[in-house]
Amino acid sequence: MLRQIFRTSRPVLAQLASRQTLQAGSSVTFRPIVSSSISAKARTQLRQYSSKAPLTKKTLEDRIILVLSLYDKIDPKKLTMDSDFSKDLGLDSLDHVEMIMAMEEEFG
Repeated sequence: MLRQIFRTSRPVLAQLASRQTLQAGSSVTFRPIVSSSISAKARTQLRQYSSKAPLTKKTLEDRIILVLSLYDKIDPKKLTMDSDFSKDLGLDSLDHVEMIMAMEEEFG
């Protein structure tokens, strides 16, 4: 039980020791929690990206048209990249919100 308490309190005690709040005559010994022997390579954060080709304008437009054409209130024959949601497609503000949510799902 005391060992478990000592293990869990070791980081707090180490902080206290680093702040020199313990008395000089204390018999508690501390060792560093994180070793300074970690190489710089291990400490460097890496971001890895997928190797897919970047989206082209044409690919992006095709995906947008596909998402919009799947919506049941839109006539795919009237759908172009220049279509206005309200004027050309007859969509209201709630339809706009649904379209935005569908785009967020498609493109993350």
